[in-house]
Amino acid sequence: MSGRDPVQVRGLVDVLLTIGRQQGTGVLTIQNEDETVGITFKSGEIVSADSLNQSEAEGLGQLLTEKGLVLQSELDELTARHDEGGGRIVDLLVDRHLLERDQLLEILRLRFFDLSKQVLTWSSGEFRFYRVEEVAFEKGVRPLSVEELLIRAAEELGPAGPLPGRVPTPQSIFSRVEGAEDSQAAPQGLPFEMELEEGSEILDMLHWLNGDRSAAEVSIESGIPQHRVLFDLFVLQQAGRALAVDHDTAEYLTTTSPWLVGLEGGESKSSKISQVTGRAGEWWHSHLDRLQEGEERWRSWPHRALGAGLIVALVAVVMIDPGRFLLPFPWQGGLRQALLDEQTSAAYLKVDRAAKTWFLLEGQFPEQLSELGANGYLVASDRVDPAGRPLGYAAQIASYLVYPLGEGDPAPGSSRTEPITGDFLLDPEFITPPTAPITPLVLLE
Repeated sequence: MSGRDPVQVRGLVDVLLTIGRQQGTGVLTIQNEDETVGITFKSGEIVSADSLNQSEAEGLGQLLTEKGLVLQSELDELTARHDEGGGRIVDLLVDRHLLERDQLLEILRLRFFDLSKQVLTWSSGEFRFYRVEEVAFEKGVRPLSVEELLIRAAEELGPAGPLPGRVPTPQSIFSRVEGAEDSQAAPQGLPFEMELEEGSEILDMLHWLNGDRSAAEVSIESGIPQHRVLFDLFVLQQAGRALAVDHDTAEYLTTTSPWLVGLEGGESKSSKISQVTGRAGEWWHSHLDRLQEGEERWRSWPHRALGAGLIVALVAVVMIDPGRFLLPFPWQGGLRQALLDEQTSAAYLKVDRAAKTWFLLEGQFPEQLSELGANGYLVASDRVDPAGRPLGYAAQIASYLVYPLGEGDPAPGSSRTEPITGDFLLDPEFITPPTAPITPLVLLE
């Protein structure tokens, strides 16, 4: 594809598929008598497209006004700003808050889809592919696979599209044709150059076709993108390796593709295949597939249960003893104790602030710690130390004692006494009036 080749000699579909399957990076230019379009590929997927007959501002503006996203007056203002060197039209749309960034990326994707779809309708022209290492495109835009382009173009263009005949939909259900692997599909059975060799990805799709799964279900279970599944089903149907099935009646549907009807004995071949692969065979293969799927799910349950148990244990350790989780090694015992001391000091500080606030308002400490909770000074978690032990409390005239309960005598350093001595808000000595008389000061004019 390094040289210039006429489109009518080798179909454009072949060119696109070759670039896609080889994961090519570069620019494909397609030219007819009136227009030239350049399609940019990144690793086999379309990331941009431009027309030499129309600037990006013109093409993008036309699309935005057609969709009703931007008014013509707003577009004219942006175009004038762009022509004066005020920046790219795509940046101006976002900066002026006419479009969100995500909306802009989808509009750009729609634009290069429309241009790519347009060249698929050309009856003649020339193409050339320039392979490079890097290409320029808008960052964040969703790439367009060749399979998605062909399927969507076939749906929108109908008989004038790139894929003749019936195009599968996500709801389509297909069944593989038993015995067809012993015979090679005729080359004229496909509208493009596509060899079906054993081990190819397209033939691997036959594993998922049992007359019961829809194309959307095949995509979910296999992990293959939906448009890739639809395209592979189209190829297999055209090659006579798969048949569409009406799920309600479990009968095969005849294809309307002119590529198969034109084959010698094509219709009778489909009829014979339908007779050979009956409902009993389809039910049996479907039943075997369900058994295999059930067995795989059953084997995966122990691993899932083990994973769930590990997660639960991890959460429990974090909630019960966060220090053990953060510092798990034996030689980190000192660090764990230091962390516990800091957490304990923070817990006691909450109690101290609540108790002294009570003293400031009531003139004495509360008799019980629960009084602080009942009046909203403390919540339930504040009356428990970091080790999970409830806090004991004893009030005195000018101080109080707080300590952990549940383990007999408190460990050294685990209890704390807080007096009001030295606190200018609470200590009466700071507000006791002086006993000596004060000589008044008289000012004379």
